[in-house]
Amino acid sequence: MTVSVAWPADLQPPDTRDTPGLLVLLANGPAGYRSLCRLTSLLQSHADREARLARGLSWDDLRAHRAGLLCLSGGRRGWIERCVRTGDLQTARRLAGRLAGIYEEQTFLSLELHTADDIPVAQEITAIGQFLGIPPAAVQPVYCLAPEDAPRLRLLAAIDHNCPLDAVPAALPDNGDSRIDLHWLSPAEMTVRFAAFPDTLAWTGEIAQRCTPALPGGAPLWPTLDLPDSQTPAEAIVTQANAGLATRYGPTPIPPSKPAWRGNLTPSTATATPRCSSLPSAIRYNVKSCARPTRSWDSRTT
Repeated sequence: MTVSVAWPADLQPPDTRDTPGLLVLLANGPAGYRSLCRLTSLLQSHADREARLARGLSWDDLRAHRAGLLCLSGGRRGWIERCVRTGDLQTARRLAGRLAGIYEEQTFLSLELHTADDIPVAQEITAIGQFLGIPPAAVQPVYCLAPEDAPRLRLLAAIDHNCPLDAVPAALPDNGDSRIDLHWLSPAEMTVRFAAFPDTLAWTGEIAQRCTPALPGGAPLWPTLDLPDSQTPAEAIVTQANAGLATRYGPTPIPPSKPAWRGNLTPSTATATPRCSSLPSAIRYNVKSCARPTRSWDSRTT
C-alpha cells in the first residue's frame, strides 16, 4: 500500500513540501495486514478525509502501526529522494534513519532509474544506505501495463481532480515528465536498467520472499466491538438508536395528533410499527401488503 506521509514537524521544512511524501508499506503476514487496515482507517474514515490525505500520516501514526510491515522509502516521490535531488543530503540521511528506527531491518531505500540524471541520485541514496545499514531495492512505479496506456492517466487524473486536461501535470505520477516510465517492466528490462546496481535486484527478490500470505483465508471477519460488559451487539444498536431518537426529537413521546412512524425497538425485533391513526380518514394504507394509498372520494358529482 502506498501512503502519503507528512513532513516531520521538528525538521526545517523543505522547498518541496507542497505535496506529502510517499512510502510503500507491504504486509509480511496477517499482523501487517491489520496494520495496513488501521493506517487506511486513519486516512479514510473521517469526515475530513480529503484534508487528511492532502496532509498525510504523521510519523507517530507510522510508529504506532508498524507491526508486520516492510517499508520502502517511496522513490522519487518519497521524502528521502526529494531531499537528495535538492542537495539536502543531511536531511535525507536523518529521514532514512527515522524510517530505520521505526521499521528496523524491514526498511529499504527505493531506487528508481528512468534517465541518466537518475544515476547520481541513486548513488547518493545507496551511500546513505551503506552509512546507515539500509539496503537499496530496485523499484518501478507501475500505473499501467504498457506505454501506450500512459495517456489515459491524464484523463483519469482530470476526472479525479475535476479539472481540465491541461491542468493536471502536478497530479500525474510523473509530474508531467514524459521521460519517466509508468508501465510494467519485464525482468529482462529491469536487469538492463539496474545493471550498475545489481544488488538492488537481489534485495527486491528478498522483499518478495518476505511477503508471506497476509490476506484472510476465506473465513468471515467481523469487527471487534468495544461494548460495555454483558451488552450484546443488538442491545447496543437499540441503545444508540433510542439515544439518537431522543437527540433528534426530544425525550417526550410524539403527540398522537401528529402523523408519525413510532418505532417499537427491542433487541429481539428492532422493527418499526407504523402509526396511522392520526392520518385523515379519507386516506387508508394497506400496511400488510404495502399497497399504494386509496382515497374514498365523495360520491357527489359536480
